Amino acid sequence: MGELQRVDEKTTIADRVVKPYRKHRVVVFMTLQAKRAHVPVEWHRERFANLPSFDDAGERERARSIAHRFLAAGASRVVVYVYNLEKLPPLMPTTQGEQMRFRSSWMSYVLHCLTRSFVLQNIVRYEREHPDLAIDTVLELRGDAYWAADIPPLHTFDAEMVHVKKCLNWKGYNDKFAMMPRKYMVAWMDLLGHYYQDTVVSYWNSEIMSKMLAAKFGIPVSQHATTFVTTDYNWWLAPENASKAGGPDHGCFPKNYYSDTCMPHGMKAHFNAKLCAIN
Repeated sequence: MGELQRVDEKTTIADRVVKPYRKHRVVVFMTLQAKRAHVPVEWHRERFANLPSFDDAGERERARSIAHRFLAAGASRVVVYVYNLEKLPPLMPTTQGEQMRFRSSWMSYVLHCLTRSFVLQNIVRYEREHPDLAIDTVLELRGDAYWAADIPPLHTFDAEMVHVKKCLNWKGYNDKFAMMPRKYMVAWMDLLGHYYQDTVVSYWNSEIMSKMLAAKFGIPVSQHATTFVTTDYNWWLAPENASKAGGPDHGCFPKNYYSDTCMPHGMKAHFNAKLCAIN
């Protein structure tokens, strides 16, 4: 899911994703980074300058509160893994052209890979330790996502494909959300492993990397224009115009990661009402 501090304690994932699927056996894997890593050069540093921090007891209480929210929404289990980054992962060398592996000055890219790979490792480990658990479909979600409408019923999606948002794909595949059959989980989610093993090269962001991995492993991908009504959400920031009616009662949506093209016509005003003052 990502950093614990960035997950809203009132996360809409519970009511908009877990609850609609509660007739299925829903297992939520909360893989959370506790303490923020010190990154020398951070992407959008100004957005995180006032991100709240918690002591050990506060982190445990926050994680417990979020887990109970998922259980109350109908999850059959919530599996919590918390990790600290005492050391940053090493950066691979990168040059323009055929040997480009992200932009090496931005550790944020590699930390994004690490988060997705850690979630994968925890799912695989839990599967191994609990053979009674048979996973058919995996939903990969960011912990700091906001959902304004219910996810559509599972049976409306092709169970043999990976499903992603179409907008804001940055010349690849939008990596904010993915629904996938279990058989594609490792190839799709192990970005850190692919990064170090040079499974693919010549990419400058994780979106392009994902598209190249899908092509390499023969993963069919369906891109949905407005099906998934979700976007990045900074619960700790103030909106540009707090007096504007509509949207959530706290927090806002960073402009750099929001586009009207992502949303159904009737939901655009909801999001535009609470755009962040900081990008």
